[in-house]
Amino acid sequence: LRMDQSALAKPARLHLQSLVAECAATLASVDEVTDHQLRMLLQQTEQVINSATAVQAATLAEMADRAVESSTAVAGRDTFDPLHAVLVSPEFLGDEVALLLGCSAVSGHRRLEAAKAAAK
Repeated sequence: LRMDQSALAKPARLHLQSLVAECAATLASVDEVTDHQLRMLLQQTEQVINSATAVQAATLAEMADRAVESSTAVAGRDTFDPLHAVLVSPEFLGDEVALLLGCSAVSGHRRLEAAKAAAK
């Protein structure tokens, strides 16, 4: 499944931004918020976290697919072509994820593997 940047990423980002803005507005007037509204805010923040995690997992799975495709394409070539070179080979993608997310290498690899498993 190929992730279309405009079809998936933009609506997801806008949805998350809307939820975060709504949560922030509620917290800004915390003195005027009822107990029920606080509970609703808790549910909304969980929705933001879950939505962001789903988008991140889809992104990781797409990165993994592209790394494998690119690696396979490069392996079939007789000469080096920098336009089609693999930026990160599949076995090191977890390390790149760790660098991008500021987590340990073990955590980067675990996130990548979990995303790939969830995408199957």
